[in-house]
Amino acid sequence: GGKARRDIAGIGPAAVDDVGRFRALQGLGLWLGGAGALLLALGAALAPDRAAANLLLAGWALAGAGLAGAFFVALTYVADGTWVVAFRRVPESMTRVLPAAAVALALVFVLRPSLYPWTSEPVGAPGSFSRLWLSTPFFLARAAAYFATWILFAAAIVRNSRRQDADGMTLVSKCRELRGERATPQCVVVTGFGAVEGAVRAMREGALT
Repeated sequence: GGKARRDIAGIGPAAVDDVGRFRALQGLGLWLGGAGALLLALGAALAPDRAAANLLLAGWALAGAGLAGAFFVALTYVADGTWVVAFRRVPESMTRVLPAAAVALALVFVLRPSLYPWTSEPVGAPGSFSRLWLSTPFFLARAAAYFATWILFAAAIVRNSRRQDADGMTLVSKCRELRGERATPQCVVVTGFGAVEGAVRAMREGALT
């Protein structure tokens, strides 16, 4: 019966129980997500400004969590940290919220741009860089570029990490450019994170300008 099939597959009762608990938590997460979407729709109808502000906050929180996961995995590869192998699935999973963050923030940027005061009152002199930087089209374009870059790099990092499961290597992604070899996504992410941090700060401060 079922026990014989599990024994043949090498899966014990404990592993089966873990799968069942995971699926139960997954189902609970879907229900909570649906309830949150319903409450958001209700809030948008009754108090649109407050709902948009909360959605903006949630979007940035998700973006921060996703970027933190990607940066953590990238940094451990650059530092040749082997201890993280048993733990890396957690930060890798955190990167999956980046598309959700992009959607949440896009809804606010497009449907409720009034949360950013400079969208209604131009900032800076005509023709100045500040006027260009805080113009709505340029703001939307660079926000899209930021998230596209973050999502692509996070996907490359996770895909490269999955190679370890296939070939059994404990470290398949070192900073090879230090030895004159091809740079890996992790190295590019870590060395470019200073510029990315500036982009995040600029977008956040735009809401307070």
